[in-house]
Amino acid sequence: MTGRLKRRNHDDSVESMSITHAKYVVIDTELTGLDEQRDSIISIGAIRMSGGRIELGETFYRLMRPAEPSTQGVSIQGNTVPGLLLEPEIAPILSEFLSLCGNDVIVGHLIFTDLAFLKNEVRRFFGLEVKNPIVDTYQLYHWLMRREASGTTYSPREVKLYEIASQLGVTISDTHDAMSDAFVTAQVFQRLMPMLIREGVRTVGELLRIGDPSEGLR
Repeated sequence: MTGRLKRRNHDDSVESMSITHAKYVVIDTELTGLDEQRDSIISIGAIRMSGGRIELGETFYRLMRPAEPSTQGVSIQGNTVPGLLLEPEIAPILSEFLSLCGNDVIVGHLIFTDLAFLKNEVRRFFGLEVKNPIVDTYQLYHWLMRREASGTTYSPREVKLYEIASQLGVTISDTHDAMSDAFVTAQVFQRLMPMLIREGVRTVGELLRIGDPSEGLR
């Protein structure tokens, strides 16, 4: 399987590309917990974007069997761990997910944790590193709010996806799973993009520097 998943470092030419022409994959995961040693991914949701356009026909949502089924009583977004034991293991799903992402820019909200789990699993099953450029919508939001780019009174202390989405006028559904959260994140990114352009952020390279998930919550 590893042979089918040869990954390239992201092409440096991507960084010079306009943010309105780049390809993005907006993702979210659901986890059994936050301990990377004991917990597992139990779902991945993703949706593709071409510039600021959300590609509603190009979505990805998979449930999977937790690596550690010991948390039997846990309920994650309506899915109990025993119910997930009938789902596939993560390896073939990761293969699909990596094929979906290709070398495109991966986008997520407070993506650091999602990325840590995904990187661990990709390394464990395929011996590969995730080399895609990564953008955190929270970092973009925080950068903009500090510059008051929106001309409003948004608080940079807001970190939760749905609070930020609501402030940006995104309609929130009652469904909260990896797919719906990825879709909300895509809409947040879509609304932030013209604000970023007004602030002079025009290339993917500039976007990556502002949206670097390793910046934490600073």
